[in-house]
Amino acid sequence: MVRLVFVTGWMRSGTTLLGELLGACPGALTVGELTHIWRAYHREDPCSCGELVSACPLWGVVAEVVGSRHGIGAGPDAAISYDEFHQLVFGIMTIWRVPGLRRLRPDRPDQFPPDVARLVEVMRTVFEVVGKISGDARIVETSKSPAALLTFGLVPELQITPVHIVRDPRAVALSESRSRRWSGVSDRLIPRGRSAVRSSIYWSVFVPLCHLIGRGHPGYRLLRYERLAARPQPTMTTLAAALGLTPPTFLAPTIVQFTESHLIAGNPSRFGSRIREIKVDERWRTGLTRFERSAIILITAPVRLVLRLLRA
Repeated sequence: MVRLVFVTGWMRSGTTLLGELLGACPGALTVGELTHIWRAYHREDPCSCGELVSACPLWGVVAEVVGSRHGIGAGPDAAISYDEFHQLVFGIMTIWRVPGLRRLRPDRPDQFPPDVARLVEVMRTVFEVVGKISGDARIVETSKSPAALLTFGLVPELQITPVHIVRDPRAVALSESRSRRWSGVSDRLIPRGRSAVRSSIYWSVFVPLCHLIGRGHPGYRLLRYERLAARPQPTMTTLAAALGLTPPTFLAPTIVQFTESHLIAGNPSRFGSRIREIKVDERWRTGLTRFERSAIILITAPVRLVLRLLRA
């Protein structure tokens, strides 16, 4: 049985940071967003360990096994290219597939649509190989999307515990609408942005959807980003204990020592220093226009009220 902590939530909500913090717990390994792994192979993107994915001691082995078992690869002998399989995956990872995915059951694989059945078998191999290489460590995955959580839930011998991180929609909107450049990081590795209004609409849809699907799994946890950023050490101590893990090493109450990771996709911060200071970010208070703030408050009001009732 492979144990997976699935970090879910909307974009720019701290999923990469939380994944790295959980991956820094002894006996855990963070792998980033596995729904993007096929694009990473196709483009020869770097792993967070510094190696290209094809040369990474983890993802290089995964590529060999997946290629031999399922015919996915880059050469002319491959049955399906990495780019083609990436397109297949993202045909599944849409909000429109969620209702159909919710009706599927792990014990009825005969009812899986062909594309879902193929992805489930491939991901079974991926998790199997990662589990063996990591020495049966707890795997931390940050694909975020409800469709990915539902699909991974169909993988045999995979025990999933979702952790849902929610961030103030005003902070999310500012982050999405004001693109940041990272020194030494290719622009293609930086997530795309969107307007503050569109960001708040997506936030209002995905936050309740992540909660609805996540709470169907045993051990589901709902976490506020602001609480994590303000009190990272005690928050991680509590969360790690709930997941049966030892907390990561903190050099000071807000400074954490990250271990070597193998993250695929996510925030470019994954390429940063292994010693990181975690700070509260409230730039949205001055970075948003009056119209943007008003629109975000209005659009997200129902969901924020529910979160308050949930004491999140």
